[in-house]
Amino acid sequence: MRALSLRYIFPVYIAIILLDLNEFVTRSLGSESVLTTLIFIISLFLIFSARPLTGTDGRLNRAFLVAFFGFLFLGGIASIIEGDSSGLFKDVRYYLPSVLIYFSTYRSVMSIRSEGELYRIISIAAILIGFNAILILVSIGFNIDFHGSTGLDQVERAVGLYSNANRAGYVSTIGQSLALLLLFSGAVKRPNFYFWLYVLCLLAALSTFSKGTILLSMLLILRLLYLGLVNRDLNIYGVRRYIRRFAVMFGLILLGLAFGLLNLQSRLSDLQSQRISQVQLLLQGQIDRETTTHRSELAVIALEEMRETFFLGAGLGKFKKMDIGNGTHNVYLLILGEAGVIALILYLLFYVKWAKNSFAGRQFSSLRFASGNIMILFFFSGFVAHTLLANKPYILSLALILAALRIDRTIRMVQVP
Repeated sequence: MRALSLRYIFPVYIAIILLDLNEFVTRSLGSESVLTTLIFIISLFLIFSARPLTGTDGRLNRAFLVAFFGFLFLGGIASIIEGDSSGLFKDVRYYLPSVLIYFSTYRSVMSIRSEGELYRIISIAAILIGFNAILILVSIGFNIDFHGSTGLDQVERAVGLYSNANRAGYVSTIGQSLALLLLFSGAVKRPNFYFWLYVLCLLAALSTFSKGTILLSMLLILRLLYLGLVNRDLNIYGVRRYIRRFAVMFGLILLGLAFGLLNLQSRLSDLQSQRISQVQLLLQGQIDRETTTHRSELAVIALEEMRETFFLGAGLGKFKKMDIGNGTHNVYLLILGEAGVIALILYLLFYVKWAKNSFAGRQFSSLRFASGNIMILFFFSGFVAHTLLANKPYILSLALILAALRIDRTIRMVQVP
């Protein structure tokens, strides 16, 4: 049963979640939550059919679970204290899919018995994100709205199968990290394929015109080049050779932009030009309501609203449905506003633990390198989105990388004579 799940059922599950097919099919058919029942059934099947290996430190997993369930528990207590517990069950149920997706993904990956099987699962996830990246590029290149949600004759911010350009961009950035993981792992037969998969996900991320995605993609590029400069042990698996190739490619891109900027600017829509201008201002250190698309203003409003309930929180659901701006657009303010200071501290401690697991040690590890990239993505995207803990592709990616870090160590321990 375990082998059947990993080989056939789990990849289908990954496809449904990472391609956001539930939301895509729902909008296409005009019926809410078409695949919700299927996701629920498969999640339970994967949870109970999994046979996780044990034997290595699982504190990173526990740190996330303490932070996540601490937020739900403390937020629920705050709702009761505030006398607003009538919708508590609904607010908790809002996060139920995240709980199921996390446990089903984590337990499935922890059931893997070989390094080859682990990288096959990661490869499937990366290729699926690459497929949506192709749709993003086709969409922006030929003005095709695959999701049917923009209502515009011209697609200004491509999304592929996603309903939101920011989400599509961030998942494409996760695809960049997974592609680099596989490229540098030395465990794949066609490394050049993952080089171009990274380039594909990079171009797709830029095509969403998401400011955060553009900045994070640039940060990942800088981290990649920095790695090539400071780490002298990267000749193994040809890592240094690929980093040189990246450096040449990025140089050519910058040179092309320098000569073609004026021509490119004339082809961009007003919205696209505005978002590029905002990225330039952010790089110059200008953070205001214009460059953050009013998110800084929403943060001020959120802090003002939580003044009286700052320590304990105002209860679950309070700050994801603010009267203005459709939420705080900041997961840290969401946790602070709904569950209080202790819940926020638990969440930040999880990132501290994650950072230690990703950046510790001098010896290069493609898994830790990818984990660090994804950790940076999650940490910074939390400042511009309040739905991270309810975002299905995000939760699956989180469970995948946390479990991969642990099972990789477990497999190596088992293989040592």
